[in-house]
Amino acid sequence: MDYGRFYERISRIFRNNGRLHAALIYFNMYFTYTMYILYPCLLVMLLFTERKLFLRTLIVPAVFFYVLTEVRKKINRERPYERWNMDVLLEKSTRGNSMPSRHVFSAVMITMCIYQVSPALGALLLVFCVFSAVVRVLLGVHYPLDVIVGYLCGLLGGWVMYLL
Repeated sequence: MDYGRFYERISRIFRNNGRLHAALIYFNMYFTYTMYILYPCLLVMLLFTERKLFLRTLIVPAVFFYVLTEVRKKINRERPYERWNMDVLLEKSTRGNSMPSRHVFSAVMITMCIYQVSPALGALLLVFCVFSAVVRVLLGVHYPLDVIVGYLCGLLGGWVMYLL
């Protein structure tokens, strides 16, 4: 299969509409910022309210993030824009380390941490994490399998966190 042609088809509507293209870029940026603000806020809240939950919420994601980063280095899968002749919607200079998506993993792992204290917000954020994964593919920085595996790794990390 020619992934370049597939990507051209799925990204065409965004390429031909500046507002939709900008919406993808902004969603990607602001959702990322939101997640990276929510996590430290959650940790601070837990530090003062539930020490055991605080430690679990700090240590499990850190361990999973480290392991995922090491696995990515070993796999070192090329990103779509490296492998295929593609005009991507988000210019990046990152080389390799596409599989699994650490961006999607982090969002899901943070969401699973939030789910512990607010299941309703956690469930809503899991839906936004799906959107984030789709956006990463539409922007051309990950293959679909990269974001699926990143999402599943985040869910696995959340499951382990609940077992402890």
